[in-house]
Amino acid sequence: MQKKYNEDIKRGQALFGGSFDPIHCGHVAIAQSVLSLEMIDEVIFIPNSLSPLKSHNSIASNSQRREMVLEAIEGIEGFSLDDRELKSGGVSYTIHTIEAYRKKSDSDLYFIIGADQLHQLHNWYKADTLVHELKFLVYPRKGYALDEARILSSKVIDYEVLNLPYWDMSSTKIRKLCEQSESIEKFVPSNVEAFIKKHQIYQSS
Repeated sequence: MQKKYNEDIKRGQALFGGSFDPIHCGHVAIAQSVLSLEMIDEVIFIPNSLSPLKSHNSIASNSQRREMVLEAIEGIEGFSLDDRELKSGGVSYTIHTIEAYRKKSDSDLYFIIGADQLHQLHNWYKADTLVHELKFLVYPRKGYALDEARILSSKVIDYEVLNLPYWDMSSTKIRKLCEQSESIEKFVPSNVEAFIKKHQIYQSS
């Protein structure tokens, strides 16, 4: 169930969590789309240490993923990095990050999420609290119809669907291209591509 935004809404921060293993052009384009929204002042990238819903660890190290995000957002006004989850280590629960933001600010908090993750949102730790605290900005993912997301049938949730195309890119695809020594030029910012090549990340041994 969708709850509409108030017309007279104050501007807030949009948090963009994820593994970013690696960050790619799709991530950047999503963030730029969000930053263009009237109610958003800032997009904050928050790489997680270990997602509780993923069965594997990130391939790149925490420090490498942090640096790749910094390379990708360098010089883009309105983008910033929050590495608190990387510093904390262990499993990253979004609710802990949200609680930290709430302690320092009462501004509106938005959370950028893919349609695939919206389908899993009911499984997130303290999902009820997250739904109460956040306004979700959802980007489309092929194969994930929004009206079939379980959480939407049981809760009133603030969300807006971003007007974005489906991109044929993912971190998984980029890692596979690297393993096969194929070009990733079209999929990642040039600074990120150079960083991956320099440190030989994702190459098969």
